Amino acid sequence: MTGSEYQLSVYLGPHQVATLSLVEEQLHMQYSSAWMGDGFALSPHLPLKANIPNTNLHRFLRNLFPEGPGFEILLYSFHLSRSNTFGIIRALGHDIPGALTVRPEAEPAPKEAQFQPLSEADIEARLNQPETSNLIVWDDKPRLSVAGVQDKINVCVLNNQQIGFGDGTLCSTHLLKFEKQPNLVLNEFVSMKLAAFCGLQVAEVDIKHFGAHPTLLVKRFDRRFASETQIERRHLIDGCQALNLPPEYKYERNLGNNRDVKHIEDGASLPKLFEFTNQCVNPALVKQSVLDWVLFNLTIFNYDAHGKNISFFVGANGITLTPFYDLVNIELFPEFADDMAMKVGDEYDMKGIYAFQLINFANECKLPKKLVMNRLTRLVKHVSQFNWSDMQSYAKTNAESEHLKQYQKLVTARCNHWIEQVGYMVDTSL
Repeated sequence: MTGSEYQLSVYLGPHQVATLSLVEEQLHMQYSSAWMGDGFALSPHLPLKANIPNTNLHRFLRNLFPEGPGFEILLYSFHLSRSNTFGIIRALGHDIPGALTVRPEAEPAPKEAQFQPLSEADIEARLNQPETSNLIVWDDKPRLSVAGVQDKINVCVLNNQQIGFGDGTLCSTHLLKFEKQPNLVLNEFVSMKLAAFCGLQVAEVDIKHFGAHPTLLVKRFDRRFASETQIERRHLIDGCQALNLPPEYKYERNLGNNRDVKHIEDGASLPKLFEFTNQCVNPALVKQSVLDWVLFNLTIFNYDAHGKNISFFVGANGITLTPFYDLVNIELFPEFADDMAMKVGDEYDMKGIYAFQLINFANECKLPKKLVMNRLTRLVKHVSQFNWSDMQSYAKTNAESEHLKQYQKLVTARCNHWIEQVGYMVDTSL
């Protein structure tokens, strides 16, 4: 395993930053001499001028892979083993999250933009026949290379709003997220709009319909449309990469919540994430933003806010927080698990969070209690001013309209709960 087939070049834009190789079943990454002189570490756990542990490299790369059934389709289509990290990154390396591209050393850099239009009829046809067709592989190329379990594909959207696949000097600019459960697309759309109204920085979203199928169009914040022939990329890492955890550790209870293992909490956690914010350019500002994210998730009952649902830009000027994404009111979908991905205080049951748990959370994450109270009060005020009637215009069926009414009712009651708990926080001496 020492031939050129087992060596890949890692690029950030036009710059070759490293060589990735597989030697005696071990992964190795070596930064280029030019990048070591002028560049930056791609992750705090992939040091620029020190040996990179094999474990760190595996974890970093595996967090770039998709999850769930889509990943299984990719593995089957390309005859790859789940444990073949090198082979998977070789297959997906042209359009992975962030700014990095990975390609065989002998493969020349792309010099031309290639755009393959994707008709609405093509997408609708696959959505109409999920049992016999998949949304992942098109023309023998993988079009799913972002983490997450929800059905989605990477697409490139040109200035004329034409949707297609970008290759060569083009790459994806948006995600199309398809609906697995009724009302899920509308739910996430409203959640993102509500978050933006409350002052959180979030990805831009819109709803598109392919026949009877509602679909969420998400603008990628790690990409910028520069021209019809060039897409600029921005490097980022997700929370698991930031904490040097494998993707399976995105939940705090990394072995699950069964009675015999639920006490094991080695996965991503809020105290760990808040500790990581000390490595950011402006720790105080990032802490406040992450706090707003936590409180918003608690308000809309987003149980699935795990370690891969938060990311950070990494660049020459340091580490900063990316916009937020994947915000969903899980409470309105009884078929989903209702244990929180990361506990607040000592509580995994979101309905069991009161003033005491919020104070414990503040203490464990080294946040001033007054800051938590002020940000929660601010959040409640914004939610109360949100125009739910505007959101009703996106409901195309009676079922969607009723779903939004239930959403509003649930969040309104939650805000009343927070007002009461903030009052108790004022009275406590903790």
